[in-house]
Amino acid sequence: MCQSFKRRTFKKPKGGKTRVVDLPDYLVEELIDYVRYLKKEGLKAGRGGEVDQLFEDPQEQGGPFPLSQRKAQRMVQRVCKAAGLKVRNPHDLRHTYATIMLMAHQSPAYVQRQLGHSSYSITVDRYCHWISGEGRKDLEGALQGRVRKSD
Repeated sequence: MCQSFKRRTFKKPKGGKTRVVDLPDYLVEELIDYVRYLKKEGLKAGRGGEVDQLFEDPQEQGGPFPLSQRKAQRMVQRVCKAAGLKVRNPHDLRHTYATIMLMAHQSPAYVQRQLGHSSYSITVDRYCHWISGEGRKDLEGALQGRVRKSD
């Protein structure tokens, strides 16, 4: 089930659509290990072995509830400060992900689907300007190849 959580309620995600986000194999393995850990902890605590949420807020009353957006923001801010980095928020990680993917020459259409943008142009307009020299890679070779083919 795909839902968002805000103000202690679950509802459909933004735009009412669900999407599948690809994860690298190493992260899938880490998540599998984490779910195994959560199952064991649930059994020890007498809650059973079902895992409904990956990141619960142990301080919430009447829960279990997932971490609130505000608490997740505070956690990221604390980590940034501890690491001596400029303070960021979790949404900045989304921008970083998109930029890294495009700089690694992943298809903008693929990145669009991963981010859940409604159109290709949103992804390109928002992120491609950050990529210095994008489009220039092997310009001469590309043009020479075209000239030779058309001769």
